[in-house]
Amino acid sequence: MKSLHVKTLMGQDTGVTASYFKPTVQELLEEYLKAVENLTINKSASQQQIEMIKNQQALAIEMQTKDQQISELKERMDKMQQVTELNYKSYDDLVEEIFGKAKRHIAEKDHEIHRLEEQMNKMNVVMNNLSSGLQLYRKEFELYREQYGSRSLTEGERKKIGEAKEQLKNMLDDG
Repeated sequence: MKSLHVKTLMGQDTGVTASYFKPTVQELLEEYLKAVENLTINKSASQQQIEMIKNQQALAIEMQTKDQQISELKERMDKMQQVTELNYKSYDDLVEEIFGKAKRHIAEKDHEIHRLEEQMNKMNVVMNNLSSGLQLYRKEFELYREQYGSRSLTEGERKKIGEAKEQLKNMLDDG
């Protein structure tokens, strides 16, 4: 039997080796069973003891397995509880995020609507100015036609029409 197994079974300090040498209950029982024959004084009782030790070994293994399963189940339950808590937090965060995005979207659209209304008002002013200018030129054209009929335009008249066109163009560019 290894001396580290013996010290561990007797509960003695193994020093720094304890950090590296961590045998399972199964390993310790197997090592003990190898040495039982040599340690037993009364050989007739040794068979019964071996059977008893084997039963204890099986129970120890079963207990170790159950302990491991319990630990795994506890870990899984803890993880499930954390996920549940995260889901509640995530749901609240999600609702808050969606609500925030909706508020920002509404504010952006309100700003866009306000800008479009301002543009429409400016366009209405320009349209009114153009309409007034066109009505004035139309009246002048009708007066001209009444006065001169169908004769050709003079150079001065053409110049006046060119100036009127330039004024209309400037009005359109300003709007």
